[in-house]
Amino acid sequence: MNIIPLTKNMNQILYICLLALTTSFMSGQVQSDEIYDYIKEQMNDRRIPGLQLAIVRDNKIVKAANYGLANI
Repeated sequence: MNIIPLTKNMNQILYICLLALTTSFMSGQVQSDEIYDYIKEQMNDRRIPGLQLAIVRDNKIVKAANYGLANI
């Protein structure tokens, strides 16, 4: 198996891509935490034991999650 060594430019491009992915992931986490907090609050207020959530944007699922108890 031949391994091609990365040039300095390739290392920089790889680093920038990883940084961009990490940044976009972290911004998604903040939004997810807000959604999680809202869902949990509504479940407590309305006495909902469990639910499934799917958020669809432009015909693509951007978030899918399950909330609640497995056994009441």
